[in-house]
Parts: sequence; C-alpha cells; structure tokens
Amino acid sequence: MKQLFALLLCCLLVMGVIVSCDVNDPTTPSDSDSVTTTEPGVTTPAPTNPSDTTDPSSQTTAPTTDGLPTGAPSETGNPGEETAQTGEELKFKLNEEETAYIVIGIGDFKGQELTIPSVYKELPVEAIGNGAFASCDTLTSVVIPDSVLMIDSSAFYNCKKLTSITIPSGVIQIGSYAFRGCVGLTELTIPESVNFIGWGTFGNCDNLSALYLKKTDGWVAGGTYLLFAEELADPAKAVTLLQDTYGRYPLNQMNFSVGS
Repeated sequence: MKQLFALLLCCLLVMGVIVSCDVNDPTTPSDSDSVTTTEPGVTTPAPTNPSDTTDPSSQTTAPTTDGLPTGAPSETGNPGEETAQTGEELKFKLNEEETAYIVIGIGDFKGQELTIPSVYKELPVEAIGNGAFASCDTLTSVVIPDSVLMIDSSAFYNCKKLTSITIPSGVIQIGSYAFRGCVGLTELTIPESVNFIGWGTFGNCDNLSALYLKKTDGWVAGGTYLLFAEELADPAKAVTLLQDTYGRYPLNQMNFSVGS
C-alpha cells in the first residue's frame, strides 16, 4: 500500500514538472501573438514603414510667377477679344474668317480725339462694331481709316460731344442709328462708296446743319427699301424722304445736297 502511494505521488510530481516547462517555453505562441500563415509560392510583402507614407495634405505645388499652379490653365478673357497695346487701348476682335479685326469698344481710351488704326496685329481693321462707341461722352472727334468697310448699328449712338467725324471712301455700309443722338454734329459727309444707310441714322442730330450725300444713284435704306436717284434729284422731295427715313432733325433748315 505504501509502495502504491509513493508511485502515485511520483507520477503527480512528474506531470507538474512537464506542465511548468510548457508554460515557460518561449517558443510556444501565446493568445496575444499574431500568426502569419504563408501559402506555398506566395510572397508576403514587407510591412509598410509609417515614416515612408506621405500625408496628402502635406503635398504642395510650387506656384508660378503668375500665381497659378504649374500646369494650370491661365484665363485670358473672351477668346478672340483683345485689347490694343498701342496707346489707344481700344478693344478689338477677329472677324469670323479671322482675316481682319473689328473695333468693339472704347476700352481704356480716355482722350477726346481718336484716330482708329487701319492695321492691328498685322491685319486690317475692317469694321466698327455694333455700339462700339455708344454713349462715349469724352469723344469730340473721330478719324476712321480707309480700311473700314462698315460702321455698324449704333456705333456712335448718343456721343453727345462728338463734333467731327471723318468717314472714308472705303465705307460701304452705315447701320441703323449709327449717329443717333449726336447733338454736337453740325456737318457730315457721306461718301459715294456707301450703298446702305440704315433706319434712324441721323435721328435727334438736332444741330446737324450740313449733310452732304455724295452718292447720286440712290442706296438701300433698310431691308428692301430703296432710295432712288429720281427721288433724290428733287431737293424738296429728298428732304422729306430723308427726314422720314432717318429720323427727326431739321432737314428743312439745313444745307443739304446730294452728289455735290
């Protein structure tokens, strides 16, 4: 009996030693350790070092001298519209064919006497656009170059201080209300080249005392409405006709002539 008891005690002691060794073995994984299983033929990438990762918010692009980031498009205004750098600082735009320029505005011009250039950026200036100089109160005189073919509608509308304007022989068309409200005009000559003068062109030009129309064989006055040579040949009829066509002004009191 004593031998059996001693044998049982020895077995218990041996089992205790084995359990103690297993717990203290550093090669045995604990619950807090992570186990990575790699399948045959698969390469496990190395863990990323946090110091190698760049915060997107810390990335900056050096600005260029114009204040825009490198590669950013710069805004240059309305395509096709440009401002002259010739001292007159008028506004121009290319025509649809891109063969000539049109004056479309006074721009930063602050003077009183304006001479429109005949050439801009090596292309001819062929027209004065719709309302280009409308209500420009500073203008007193304008010289239009021979390159201009058209003075569009309301081009000089309500330029009250305009007293002198030179229309060259190259002009073919004068749009409606082109000189309406130019109360400072006292004399105006329309060259023979003009074959269209729109409605109300001289409306409210109350001080226009001399109107010289060089074309004797008539012209288009708007749409399909024509002024014929025989109507213009009679001064009395011509005065009434032109007054009805081009607006209120004292034609019956002015020095009026056609073809002379």
